[in-house]
Amino acid sequence: MNMRKLGGFVGVWNAKTIFHLRDGRTTTETGIYNVSWTLDSCYQQWNLELQNDSTNRKRSMLILVTFNPDSSRYEVNYFYASSAMKVFEIGKVNSDNEFLTTAFVPLEDGKHDENVRTITKLITADKIQYLHFSRFDYEKEERKDFEANLTRMN
Repeated sequence: MNMRKLGGFVGVWNAKTIFHLRDGRTTTETGIYNVSWTLDSCYQQWNLELQNDSTNRKRSMLILVTFNPDSSRYEVNYFYASSAMKVFEIGKVNSDNEFLTTAFVPLEDGKHDENVRTITKLITADKIQYLHFSRFDYEKEERKDFEANLTRMN
């Protein structure tokens, strides 16, 4: 039942992303988000393939999303290509049908702890907006550091 709330995310999506760097500059990437059901629809599997628009550097990641009935919350695991780092988020769907997550990432950059939160919203059946906010332990306020606008391909 709870995973069905995220059913609108399933599909193949064109992605346009913006990174907001700490020095005030931005960089963009384009690519594909492929979201599917896996493991008897107990999980959503998000496969991301992105390429930096100016450097052509490629990156990819795998995200697994499930609902844990024991904790009554969504659990999200991020796995990154070429890195042993993984991130574990917890989440919920609010009354506006926004998928909200939070995470604490110890020593995210090797030196500083990071608190993150995300908002993923199905704007229409063919558009998703994803916002990622971050705050390192030495920062007083969080900042938007990543956003993705997804348009359905199929």
